[in-house]
Amino acid sequence: MQKLFVSIYKVFNRRPALMWITMLTSFALFAVFASQLQYEEDLTKLLPSTEKSQNSQLAFGQLSIKDKIFIQIERTGDCTPEEMAAMMDELVDSVLAPDSCSHLIRNMLYRIEDDWMVNGLDYALEHFPSVVGNEVYVKFDSLLSSAVLEETMSSNATTLEDDPESNLSAVIPYDPANLREAMMPSFDRDMLNTRMIERHFFSKDSSVVIAYLTPSVGSFDSKGCAKLVKHIKKSVDNFNNKYTEGQAVFHGSTVLSAGNSNRIKKDTIITLLMSLTIIMIVIVLCYRNKSTIGMIVMPLLYGTAFAMACMYFIKGRMSVMALGLAAPILGIAMSYVLHVLTHYKYVSNPITVLREQATPVCLSCLTTIGAFAGLLFTTSELLKDFGIFASIALVGTTFFALAYMPQFFNMEHNMHNRKAFALLEKINNYELDRNKWFVGALVLLSVVCIVISVNPKTKVHFDNNLQNIGYRSDMVLRSEYLYKERINHGYMSKFYAAEGRDFDEAVTNSRRLVEKIESLKGEGLVKNYSGAASMLPTIEQQQLNIDCWKKYWTSEKVAQTRQEVVKAAKHNNLESDIFEPFFTLVEADYEADPIIESGVIPDELLCNFVEKMGDGDDSKYLIFTSVMTNDEDAYRVADSLTSQPAVIVADPFYYTGDMVEVVHKDFNIILLISSFFVIIVLLISYRSIIMALLAFMPMFLSWYIVQGIMSIFNVDFNLINIVLSSFIFGVGVDYSIFISNGLIAAEKGHNKNLLTHHKTAITFSAFILIVVLGSMLFAVHPTLKSVGLCALIGMGSTISISYCLQPFVFRQLMKVPLFRKNMLKRK
Repeated sequence: MQKLFVSIYKVFNRRPALMWITMLTSFALFAVFASQLQYEEDLTKLLPSTEKSQNSQLAFGQLSIKDKIFIQIERTGDCTPEEMAAMMDELVDSVLAPDSCSHLIRNMLYRIEDDWMVNGLDYALEHFPSVVGNEVYVKFDSLLSSAVLEETMSSNATTLEDDPESNLSAVIPYDPANLREAMMPSFDRDMLNTRMIERHFFSKDSSVVIAYLTPSVGSFDSKGCAKLVKHIKKSVDNFNNKYTEGQAVFHGSTVLSAGNSNRIKKDTIITLLMSLTIIMIVIVLCYRNKSTIGMIVMPLLYGTAFAMACMYFIKGRMSVMALGLAAPILGIAMSYVLHVLTHYKYVSNPITVLREQATPVCLSCLTTIGAFAGLLFTTSELLKDFGIFASIALVGTTFFALAYMPQFFNMEHNMHNRKAFALLEKINNYELDRNKWFVGALVLLSVVCIVISVNPKTKVHFDNNLQNIGYRSDMVLRSEYLYKERINHGYMSKFYAAEGRDFDEAVTNSRRLVEKIESLKGEGLVKNYSGAASMLPTIEQQQLNIDCWKKYWTSEKVAQTRQEVVKAAKHNNLESDIFEPFFTLVEADYEADPIIESGVIPDELLCNFVEKMGDGDDSKYLIFTSVMTNDEDAYRVADSLTSQPAVIVADPFYYTGDMVEVVHKDFNIILLISSFFVIIVLLISYRSIIMALLAFMPMFLSWYIVQGIMSIFNVDFNLINIVLSSFIFGVGVDYSIFISNGLIAAEKGHNKNLLTHHKTAITFSAFILIVVLGSMLFAVHPTLKSVGLCALIGMGSTISISYCLQPFVFRQLMKVPLFRKNMLKRK
């Protein structure tokens, strides 16, 4: 490799125009194609499919029930429920007003409107035989008895006299016996676990009034979610500033999506500014040349543009999260740049730099690519994107650092801060491997961490629940608590959807689901449930009900009822003729009618019970049932219910658990593949099994130390920090290769200063990575904190092993005559 890059240097040095043309042209082409790369923001689309998730696509789609936002006002002062209802009206009006142009809100359910009740009664009067089951006819007989009918007619007379214009007065001519009370479908009044006050939804203790907002954007649409949540937050903040008697809060999957996105952006900006400021100050002070910053940044920009352009040609799109995960990998690439640049500060000769650095830099790049190459064998598109991008970015950055960057070296004005470099050399020249206490402590730590890592009882836990790596603000936590404790009575609630190719099939499947829920309730696993299946009869059921109606209302029954109604009306000074509409309805012919298509149920209510997905032959109906359980029983109940045909949980995180677990298992395979690849490359390079294993040691031991320390401090692995742990492998192999080359050169007498030069470059590289990763500890988002913690543990262990155990073992091996002989005779 050194001959190749020395030749490139000489060609470009003689023909600078060729260097500028190839560099700028290639970068411009990369930038053009990189700008056309599309990005995938939906993490669930990038996770592998599992047996559980194969039929769960609907749970990840724009299913309105899972994307609902719950807006609550908690009573915090002296106010009545009626006043709280008025506050909710005001808050809802302010939320809906700014949405008139952005169309982010589909609807809001916060009260029962008068026209809904009127429309419902009108429909019931026209179709009530189709919704009347067999069980109500016994109640009919009771209501139509002389004594009860007399009492009902007295009430009718009072209503008609006192309030002749009321909705109830309009209903009485069609129902003089108040049969509507018996005909009401078995509607679960606790469906939303609330009570009605002033037609608004309140908790049972009247301390919380709630509104249900259905967005027109899905929770995975981060941009739409951010806009919507910003609208709501502005209204809620204004409300809370205005009122002290009530405190408004809100939560929901859409809110979490927006909150995560905003928090990560803020934390990223803060941590990057913090780390970059420190890094730039140190680099400027130590490297002195003004061009140093440019020479560090240019290779990284070139490598990133190259990787993005390649991703465009390979896949056309990539995961935003993969791009974010790959960002720290540029820290590894930067270390290659720093090795070249630092070595130049010592020797002031580009050709010497290339002769002494090209081989270890290329070898480090190759082994690091090998560490990431294993990602290509996973079933996760996220990991594949990450592996491809990181590998190509390393290639591009390394090529620029060795092919183009030496052309910018100015031998006459090569400066560096001699005091800073001297201090680093003094620190690095302290031979940790000769400190028996430090060596012993590091060996003991390694052994303890290995034992902890392999023991099933003590090994670090992998958290496959994506909800646990999200960010929740104090307001969201308060809102979630209120909903669980005041509305759901301390239980966890999940919506289950029974699907069908048409509405009737969905209803049938929903009733089977309810039967299963009833059995689980009998076992004590389900605490309560509510659904719409009981009040949504199929066409077949409607026809059976109509037949029963006709069978009940025989000509004799009609005549008898007419006689009793006339008698009761006369006793209460009412004209019997006003009740003719009732007998017209009784004797009319009826046909089954699909209630779902009638429009009588407003969308605000309907979307809580039923949803139609798709159009034409691909359309599906979903009927929802809310199930409440204890937290510890939630997944057991979900597993049981989803084992039923055509049943899904309206919760994507239920399915992502298995998907993330597959990623975890894939990662174990990745470790084996990457380790095998690295060992092969080291064997080919060093042509010695012992030296290959020695160079591999920091990568091997640091992985177990990370696991052991995380287990000791009870820090879990998750989808994000376990993927970034591959970063540690790359760093570990890189540092060990440079240390190995320096040790070998010193023993052979070729260049006794090479190890010092390598250690100086490693120190700068490690400093930059530690600052970048350490700044994540100041982030608010829990995922970024965990990433920073894991990476810092890995960096600390990698540097310690490379600086201490690796030289210690090497020097012990050099005392073995056969090993020493083989080392010294190698070129």
